[in-house]
Amino acid sequence: MPLLEKGRLNGLCSYSIWELREPADFFIDGLSSAGDLLKNCLEVSNPKRRLEMLASRYLLSTHFKGFENIEIFQNASGKPFLRGAEEFISISHNRDIVAVAVSNISVGIDVLYRDERMELLHSKFIGPEELSANETDREDAFHLIWSAKESVFKAYGKGGLDYKRDLFVKGMAWPKSEWQPAEVLMFPESVAEEFHLYYRKQGDLYTTVAASKRQIKRSGFAAGSF
Repeated sequence: MPLLEKGRLNGLCSYSIWELREPADFFIDGLSSAGDLLKNCLEVSNPKRRLEMLASRYLLSTHFKGFENIEIFQNASGKPFLRGAEEFISISHNRDIVAVAVSNISVGIDVLYRDERMELLHSKFIGPEELSANETDREDAFHLIWSAKESVFKAYGKGGLDYKRDLFVKGMAWPKSEWQPAEVLMFPESVAEEFHLYYRKQGDLYTTVAASKRQIKRSGFAAGSF
């Protein structure tokens, strides 16, 4: 069973990371009592997307008792929420990896494999000053900063952020396999949101987590798939 890791991060959240090796039937059996939650997954026509959804729901089910009574919805910006539980959730997938995070504060998780395209794309979301504010090599910086901004975007959950203009990541050192803290600044300052930020690198896999420094009120639910 390729559950790569299940843990807690400094009291901010619990998380699980899974390597996809099983067929869809494995997750369908594990979600057999989940009713509409399973039905919504099976209605997705793309096989890869359907498998990712099944795996993420299965992972989430391991964090809750009575998961069959929980529904997943999203707000107008696409941030997932639970109905039937008070916790906040976040979901990420990249290639064969699926990750989820659960917290009593708004949280975002992102997993990202090394991607050669980052060399060409980084100028769209990172400025020169931001690169110099992180003491790591360029390739690691490209991946970690992108992933960190993805996590913050998910934790923020209101949309409308320009990654290069509105988010500035600093304080990253050479990445290790253990969690390390960094900082993220949000502009304009009128946004008035602050986030804890953690990152790590395991082989070619980067993982980042952002969690709000305050409770964020839920609003604007709508049914949907993500």
